[in-house]
Amino acid sequence: MVELQDQSLRSAVSGVMASLADRMRVRRPPEKRARIKHSQITMPQAENARDAWLFSIRNDAPLNTFTTVHWGHAPAKAADLHPVDRNGLLRDGLKAWIYRNAPGVPFAWIEVREKTRALGEHVHLVAHVPDHLRERFAKAVDRLVARQSASVSPTAVDVRPVGPRWWERHAYLMKAGTEEVRQRYGVPDRWSRSQGMIEGARIRIAHSIGPTARRGSENAAGGVSDVSAVA
Repeated sequence: MVELQDQSLRSAVSGVMASLADRMRVRRPPEKRARIKHSQITMPQAENARDAWLFSIRNDAPLNTFTTVHWGHAPAKAADLHPVDRNGLLRDGLKAWIYRNAPGVPFAWIEVREKTRALGEHVHLVAHVPDHLRERFAKAVDRLVARQSASVSPTAVDVRPVGPRWWERHAYLMKAGTEEVRQRYGVPDRWSRSQGMIEGARIRIAHSIGPTARRGSENAAGGVSDVSAVA
C-alpha cells in the first residue's frame, strides 16, 4: 500500500512538472511580452506622485536632484533593449551607487517617461541625493548611461538641483496629465499637452516613498525605508 502511494505521489509530481514545463515553453520571454500603452497621467497617478514627494520631504529625504536622460541621444548598444529596460538598468546602477557611497540613505525616487516628436523617448528621474554627493552623482549618471549606449551625445544627460520650489518640478512632470491633472497642479499652458504614447508604465515610484511606506508611517511603523523597488 505504501509503495502504491509513493508511486501515485511521484506520478502526480511528474504530471505537475510536465504541465509547468509545457506552460514555460509556450510563454513568451519578458522582452517579447506586450506592454500596456499609456498616453496620459491620470489623477490617481498624479496624486500618488505628489504624496510620495511630500512624504520624502517630511522624512528628511527630499527629492532634490532632477535628472533627464534623452535615450534618442544615446542609442543602445543592444538594438532590442527597450526603454523600460534601459531605465531599469539606470535605476539599479544608481541605487547601488547610493548604497555604496551613502550607507543607510534610502534611494527615494520618482520616474516619469515621455516620448515627444522633438525629443523622442526620454525619462525624468527626480531623486534624493545627499548634498555632498551631488557632483559625483551626476558623473555616475553619465557613466551608467554610457555603459549601455553605443554613443552618447552631450545633450543626452542633464542633472540639476530641484530647487526650493519643488512643486514647480512636480508640475513639470505632470505635463502629460489629463486636463484635470494639469489644472489641479498648475501646469502652464506653454508646456505641450502632447507627451507621446508610452509602452509600459509612464510613472514609477520607489517603494521607499510609495503607498505601503506611507501607510506604515501613519501606523507608526517607520518612515522612508531603504527599500527602493518600484511601487
